[in-house]
Amino acid sequence: KGMYLKSFLTSGILLTLFSSPSLADNGAYFTGSIGASKVGDIDVEGITSDVEFDSGMNYEIGLGYDFGQTRIEASWERSQSDGVSWLGGKLDADSKIDSFLGSIIYDFENDSKWTPFAGASLGSTSIDVEGDNAASFSYGIQGGLSYQTSEKLEIFAKVNRLVVRELNYDDGTEITNANTTGVRIGARFSF
Repeated sequence: KGMYLKSFLTSGILLTLFSSPSLADNGAYFTGSIGASKVGDIDVEGITSDVEFDSGMNYEIGLGYDFGQTRIEASWERSQSDGVSWLGGKLDADSKIDSFLGSIIYDFENDSKWTPFAGASLGSTSIDVEGDNAASFSYGIQGGLSYQTSEKLEIFAKVNRLVVRELNYDDGTEITNANTTGVRIGARFSF
């Protein structure tokens, strides 16, 4: 008898939670975005001239889970640049920055369909410049604004900044605190 009562109470509590309007938007989602990025100037140890990168494409795909006001995401992000300026010269150098990130995001919910959000990320970033590759721990922040178009779809615009702690290339080049800033538009699809 006690086991049936516990099962009944547990079922009732779960049904109440899942039918609550405030939890109706919870669940897993897919996200994707595209935009532009700017790799920050890089200081090279022992040389006074900074390495400057051209602006390029920036895109991201990921999976997340919405707990209500808080979301978690796992994502892959790529920033690209087709040109580099250094020591007064310009080079056509293909640069790719790939990041695998875990993020926690807070939604500032209100009574409208517009929701500001802010978040923080940790992960690993690999920077490839013309085939020379190095990877390191990275962290970042993001902020933006989303608009709920339906129960299953939100569109958003966001700005994010990512900092890569330390890169050591095979030729002995050491780069610290490399960074990139991205501006993107995208969508979140709940499923």
